[in-house]
Amino acid sequence: MKALFGLAVHPAHRRQGVATRHVRACIEYARERSATVIRSETHASNGPSIRLHESLGFQNEGRFTYADGDEKMAFRLHLD
Repeated sequence: MKALFGLAVHPAHRRQGVATRHVRACIEYARERSATVIRSETHASNGPSIRLHESLGFQNEGRFTYADGDEKMAFRLHLD
C-alpha cells in the first residue's frame, strides 16, 4: 500500500486546477497498479477540498473526529 499525505496548493496558485490535476494523476497511478479503492480525508471545514473530492466522484462517507478533537470528512472512490 502506498499513501499520499498532505496535499496542499500554495494560495497564489489556487483555483487553477493544480489540485485537480494532482489528484487525477494519483487516481491514474492507483488504477495502473490495480488498486480497487482510494480513501481520502480532509478537514470537515475545508469546503474547497470537499467540493474537489465530490467533483472527482469520491463518495462522502461522513464526518468523524480524531481523539484530539480534529473533525474530518472521509471519502472513498471505487476504481473497479
